[in-house]
Amino acid sequence: MRLYYTRLEREHYLPETPRSDLLKLSIIEWFGCEWLIISAPRCDGHLLRKIATECGLEVVQGALTILGPEGLKQFPINGDNVFSLFNVPDHPVHKSRPEEIKAMMDKETFQVLALRQRWEYRN
Repeated sequence: MRLYYTRLEREHYLPETPRSDLLKLSIIEWFGCEWLIISAPRCDGHLLRKIATECGLEVVQGALTILGPEGLKQFPINGDNVFSLFNVPDHPVHKSRPEEIKAMMDKETFQVLALRQRWEYRN
């Protein structure tokens, strides 16, 4: 998710430009976990989906639903312009050991840092 947001921010909603005001990131707590909420213009939906696919994420229309102690609960934000992001079904994270998952997260961190450094170097 960090790579996805960073790519949006550094490639399409450049900081210190009027367009950067259109991309928002919020974090909410729900069912004991932190969830990222990314908000962008509806007209950029095709771009958001394209970048998600390039980052190995599956785009699913609508808010997610989880099974909690009191039954099914739908995410508190929903609507026709809401979509959820998941790792694609064949993503290595689904069949990896904890140390391999940490290595994948470290790799993503380096990719994010590289994108930010490239942008800072150009500006």
